[in-house]
Amino acid sequence: MPSQEPRQAQQQTLAFSWAQAHPYTILGSIVLIGWAFPFLLREHSEWEDVYLRAASNLLAGKDIYTLQDGYLYPPFMAWLALPFTFLPHAVARVVWYVMNAACFFLMCRWAWLVSGGTALQGAVVQDKKEHIIFFLGLACGIRYAFDALSHQQPDIVIGALLLGGCLALQRKPSLLAGTWFGLAAAFKATPLLWLSYLFWRGWWCA
Repeated sequence: MPSQEPRQAQQQTLAFSWAQAHPYTILGSIVLIGWAFPFLLREHSEWEDVYLRAASNLLAGKDIYTLQDGYLYPPFMAWLALPFTFLPHAVARVVWYVMNAACFFLMCRWAWLVSGGTALQGAVVQDKKEHIIFFLGLACGIRYAFDALSHQQPDIVIGALLLGGCLALQRKPSLLAGTWFGLAAAFKATPLLWLSYLFWRGWWCA
């Protein structure tokens, strides 16, 4: 029987090479895994106290805009939260965190692409100044992202949708960009501010 040692050594070498070429993926994964514990163990959750409660009221045929529940957003969020009302509490929190973690990754990636940044990881060695620029930008916004995670708000999801719209708009003003912005506005009305810019540029399709 042939020895497995050469194959194992080759696999270890490939894994080490991949890790060296993808430091941001590893660092981001460690941060998001570490942040999962306070997220999942938090006693009070705005997502549950406001959005899931509104979804439960919607499912029961009740008014979602009762003063005591504090839901002041478009009804889309209550509708989107409906599937979570059928899940056990722990499972619902895990799913919501995974969604936020994925959107956090996309938000960072798309923000970097919109800014014109080049690849920060991979086999090709990049300009070190790009890494400094990335970390400076991250330092400016990471606090607000973690604040949204701490309170379990949907702001990171909204941010990912907006940056997806910006990226689509940068590549080609189209219905796709408008769809991203429209979905973000369905969460909260603030992204509707993009309408004035789109009208001013004459991007009617977007």
